[in-house]
Amino acid sequence: MGEDFGPVEARGIPITFAITQESLVSLVDASRQQVTQYFDEFDREKIILREGRRIIVDPKSLDKIDASRT
Repeated sequence: MGEDFGPVEARGIPITFAITQESLVSLVDASRQQVTQYFDEFDREKIILREGRRIIVDPKSLDKIDASRT
């Protein structure tokens, strides 16, 4: 999403469009609880930074997750 919808900034790629949690749940085919748990985990691991409703994705940290799952 970040690569498609957010400009690159020094801290990462901000997701600049508004999306409800319900829409995100439908988009990724997960429960609301799962999405919340992932956001919390990504926040703790500094993969994302939450600023109110804005999310900034750290693409380098996200790439490390992708690489470890293959």
